[in-house]
Amino acid sequence: LGTTRYKSPDMHRILQLLLIITVLIVGMAAVSAFLFYKMKDSEQWIVHTQEILYTQSEVYSNLQDMNLASRGYALTGEAVLLEAYKDGKSKLPGNMTRLKELTQDNAKQQEEIEILNQCASRFEKMTTQLIETRSAALVPGQKKEMDGIRQSLASIASEEKRLLILRSQQSNLNYTLGWCALAFQAILGIGLLGLASRTIKQYTAENRKQLDELESEIEGRKKTEKALGISNSDLQQFAYVASHDLQEPLRTVISFCDLLAKKSRDTLDDDSAKYLEIILENSARMQQLIKDLLLFARLQSQGNPLSPVDMQICLNQAVKALDTAILEADARITYDELPTVIGDATQLSLLFQNLIANAIKFRRDESPQIHIGASQEGEEWRISCTDNGIGMKMEYAERIFVIFQRLHSRSKFDGTGIGLAVCKRIVERHGGNITVNSSPGKGSTFAFTLKG
Repeated sequence: LGTTRYKSPDMHRILQLLLIITVLIVGMAAVSAFLFYKMKDSEQWIVHTQEILYTQSEVYSNLQDMNLASRGYALTGEAVLLEAYKDGKSKLPGNMTRLKELTQDNAKQQEEIEILNQCASRFEKMTTQLIETRSAALVPGQKKEMDGIRQSLASIASEEKRLLILRSQQSNLNYTLGWCALAFQAILGIGLLGLASRTIKQYTAENRKQLDELESEIEGRKKTEKALGISNSDLQQFAYVASHDLQEPLRTVISFCDLLAKKSRDTLDDDSAKYLEIILENSARMQQLIKDLLLFARLQSQGNPLSPVDMQICLNQAVKALDTAILEADARITYDELPTVIGDATQLSLLFQNLIANAIKFRRDESPQIHIGASQEGEEWRISCTDNGIGMKMEYAERIFVIFQRLHSRSKFDGTGIGLAVCKRIVERHGGNITVNSSPGKGSTFAFTLKG
């Protein structure tokens, strides 16, 4: 059966896209949050500036109250004016301190406030003198100090108004940029989510297509398996016929030919005797062929359940079955320590038997040297059968495992051409694979894998 290779859905690409979307959205959200934070910060500075301007106006109001009230009291002596003077004088220190605190981050303003503080201090002394003397004339320098106070306060107000304009502009800019970032984030998010949705839909469609193809292939395989089941059933029927209907008449032919040969040995001419011998030889070969074919057909369906098997015992059984052939060929068999594997003991013994028999059959003039090796490869065992036989070209490495395929004529090497095909089927039934590595005149190594 052929196998369709499906391309795995590119989930990695989808995850990358979702990660990019997340990073961009989070990044834009962070930018928007930063801009709105800056806008809020700018608004706080605007409030701060407005508070400075208000405090500056309060300072001016206190000093102006002191100026007018002191002059009015000096002229009229009214108590209400004296109270107004005292009220302005009591509030002035607090407002001056507050003004200095509010502008402590601005060195220029601090210098101007220091000048203002000195002017206010001198002005306060002059107004106090005016109150005490109740002179109608101004204390010398009072007007000059008041003008200096107005100039300092105007300078402070001018600087704060300049900062107010800058901070208002920055706040407006941050506000605009913040909303632009939010709008861009929304557009980007919608676009990226649309792209992600399209990609996921494409992935879903591809996945659905592959599932449909897989279901179609599964359906096809079910049909094939059903056909194979029918074929196996037919093969079992053939095996039954081969074991009864074909072998019985063949045995009859062989029996009568033997009887004819014994009774008519002296009366048959040479040609007739030769023909009779050919009939007997080919009948025997056909009988062996039917037996081998029957064995091959029953390997898959009539095997024993797989269980732990000691490969050393299987090898010993195979060697015992080939005892006569081993003695006649003067073969020497060596082996490594063999493992316990999961398998069918009867079939694995037959596997060893066929491989060793193959090594003995295709030997050179010298005595066969056969070695059974074993090595562990992960969860599997690799079992090998190495000989010093005639070897072969590697171009025939696949052909020799096909049933009835032969590399040599029957006159040179007898056999039915089923032995290695039986080996292949046994190994495949055990979930392994069998290979050969060979070179003409240098022997061969057959290796197969089994689960430990």
